Amino acid sequence: MVKKHYKPFQFKQFSISQEHAAMKVGTDSIMLGSWATVKKTDKVLDIGTGTGLLSIMLSQKVDGKCAIDAIEIDEEAIIDAKLNLRNSPWPTSIKIQKISLQEYQPANLYDLIICNPPFYMGKQSSDSARNKARNAADSLDLITLLQKSSALLRENGKLCIVIPSEIAENSKHEAKKFNLQVSKIVNVRSKPIKPVNRTLLEFKKTSKAIESIKNELCIEMENGSYSTEFKDLTRDFYLNF
Repeated sequence: MVKKHYKPFQFKQFSISQEHAAMKVGTDSIMLGSWATVKKTDKVLDIGTGTGLLSIMLSQKVDGKCAIDAIEIDEEAIIDAKLNLRNSPWPTSIKIQKISLQEYQPANLYDLIICNPPFYMGKQSSDSARNKARNAADSLDLITLLQKSSALLRENGKLCIVIPSEIAENSKHEAKKFNLQVSKIVNVRSKPIKPVNRTLLEFKKTSKAIESIKNELCIEMENGSYSTEFKDLTRDFYLNF
């Protein structure tokens, strides 16, 4: 069978090669990377970096001034991630390591952890590489992600994730067991008449109850054009916005 060729995805300030990684550039990661806030002084962990997209997006936000550790278990994805990092304007800001979250034991704690986890609720794609990536959920379940993230965060540190909306309530409930309180939430729908199908969550590590900021985001208008709020969110990255 002829292997499908994937073109690099061109952003305003960098390009993402996706020839080897199972999970290609998608709207979920672009939304998450655009939405997450990062400071130049932050120590950041990118769990399951894949092509390195989220790490590079965060680097762009602070012009490479924050230190980012990116971990990934798939060797094929690491090929893409290292190439993308070398070709980016910030090649020294990110350290890529082949290791699982379960095995990862860094010397220091983090201010921000970001992850587009491989949780998948729905029909399997026929693409074998994508199925391989979705099967990674077997090695990174929700509880492991929340528990390990809490252990690796400083007090008041943040965890930012994007997940299927059908597991959002359970995620918020389970997170509290590990002192992760929801500080921001965005419910995402593809079009105005469509149901919410993705949720962006920012957790803050604290034992205290906090009030969360809730918003909604619609990606497209009924006519298929991108919404103003989606353009505003992703404007620093998408070429045509």
